[in-house]
Amino acid sequence: MLEDRPDWYVAYATALWRGVPFTFKGASDQTLVSVDTETRNSLTQIQSGKARGSSISDLDWMTMASLSAATRWSGSTPAAAHPTDRGAAITWPWMVKQWFASVGAPAKIDSVGVGLFNSSLEDALALLDRWVGYWLVIQIDASLLSGGSTSIQQRHWVVIDPETPPAIQAADQAAWFDPKSFGRLRADRRKAALGPVHDAYSGAAVAKGEDSQDHRSPIRLRVVSWGDEHHPIRDATIGNFADRFYGGYAFPRFNR
Repeated sequence: MLEDRPDWYVAYATALWRGVPFTFKGASDQTLVSVDTETRNSLTQIQSGKARGSSISDLDWMTMASLSAATRWSGSTPAAAHPTDRGAAITWPWMVKQWFASVGAPAKIDSVGVGLFNSSLEDALALLDRWVGYWLVIQIDASLLSGGSTSIQQRHWVVIDPETPPAIQAADQAAWFDPKSFGRLRADRRKAALGPVHDAYSGAAVAKGEDSQDHRSPIRLRVVSWGDEHHPIRDATIGNFADRFYGGYAFPRFNR
């Protein structure tokens, strides 16, 4: 919102500081955000340095915590946000979709589903191909990031860096390709490799070898995470990225 509609952000933040409810309303969804007293009072805990979220700014706490609380499963009463929240603060896939739909930017690509399983390399390439003109919000295993947990059960939402276009280097070439071009190269190479093959067993072996080679291809990819707008990924190959990729969304930019 700061990037695409700073005027909306100022109106939203100002309303929250005044204690006035604010509604984001798009054609397909809406989100009503109001300031809960407990959420506001948590600022004292944050400022005292006694909470896990002690480094967050007052402005970020009010705008982000209030939005999170507004879209939690809380029954008929408004939810409150606290700096020590864990399970209650989980951002579920449907919440991310609702936030963007509420500013008139519903997802054009959704490869997350319920967020339980890895998505494919093809899904990853299709999403990265939408880099121009879209916000790419993805769910990953946090171990993909330097400093992230090595547990494969630790999920994390990140945004693809909007200032650094993704690029992939074919494992057997010096050139770098955009995701769509890499996908075409991959398909053409596999087709050529399978051309002389006449039985299913050999075909499976060839396909596996091609996949193994593709997965070693280096990738230039940075994400927005943990306050860093240009966070590098660990072991930067397309295969490592795909293995820790649980799908993502392509939301159109809403700066028009």
